Amino acid sequence: MKVSPASLLLHSGYGDIHCDLVIAAGRQCPTIALNVDDESLRLQTPHRRYYLTYSGSVSGNRGRVVQCWQGRVAWSLIRGKVRLWLPESCRLMLHDLRSRYAHGQFR
Repeated sequence: MKVSPASLLLHSGYGDIHCDLVIAAGRQCPTIALNVDDESLRLQTPHRRYYLTYSGSVSGNRGRVVQCWQGRVAWSLIRGKVRLWLPESCRLMLHDLRSRYAHGQFR
């Protein structure tokens, strides 16, 4: 298990609304898509470190990201499977985002 700085980005305007958890671990940061709707996890293509502090439009007309949380996460990646230990502050932010999603407040 590793503990690394991370950022939670709300990604909208391109596919389903989801959060990208970007973990600082080298030049290319492991990134996990967290579906706001059903709490599922999906490993994504690694993101550039740039996204650890970025909010704004995504190149290639791929929507917009807004940074919602920064902190540290414990994680491991074994044979393509991700295990996460999110701090309470991040879990609370995800709960808030799910509540707003359920009430249609992202539009």
